Amino acid sequence: MPISGAQRLQTLLSEISTQVLAPIEAAGAAAHLARLTWFARSSIAPPLAIALACVFIVVNEVGYRSVSAITADRDKAVNSRIAIEQLRGTVVAAESAQRGLMLTARPVYRETFEQSLLNVDLAIAEVRRLAESRPHETEALRELVDLVQRKVSELEETMKRLNAGNRDAALELMLSDIGREQMADIDRSVQTLSVAQGRELREAAVLRDRVLMYSRFSILALVLSCLAAGLTALRLL
Repeated sequence: MPISGAQRLQTLLSEISTQVLAPIEAAGAAAHLARLTWFARSSIAPPLAIALACVFIVVNEVGYRSVSAITADRDKAVNSRIAIEQLRGTVVAAESAQRGLMLTARPVYRETFEQSLLNVDLAIAEVRRLAESRPHETEALRELVDLVQRKVSELEETMKRLNAGNRDAALELMLSDIGREQMADIDRSVQTLSVAQGRELREAAVLRDRVLMYSRFSILALVLSCLAAGLTALRLL
């Protein structure tokens, strides 16, 4: 049976594929094997893997330490804000107890006044402790403590006159502008500190979010690098 032209062409292409393409494919396979062997025996691959692991650890540790430091500073700012508000509250309580005693002479107000003075001393000690850990607020906190101590001295002088039986002199001192001006100075100092601390808390929140974002992107880049290295190895295989 005669062979058609299409069959001859197919036979010719098969012979070309066997004689020409087969050696090329064999050469390509040999080249892949050579690259795989080089990669497996290369002195670059192990250090590269170790370097990627070290970079991952460093990025993670730096991010953790940065966030921890920011959180610690934020907690100190919150504690300082609470402490100065408590200090102001104890002074207000002592002044209210003094006025109640002056107007009613009820013993309960004397007990409340004495307890309020003890609370003022405790609040002052807390503010002084925080001032040591917050250098940028040390001067402002010490100024607030000085104002509070002046106010306490005025309250104690009023009570001293009252205890001595000189109620009119005690009433005169209580109704003077000295106590009002001292309390106004305390309020201004507390307000200034509160505004600065509020700004500090907002900046800390922004910085913390920024550090977390950078840390997340860095870890993502490292993970993608590891995936690329793994896919390259699979491609060689």
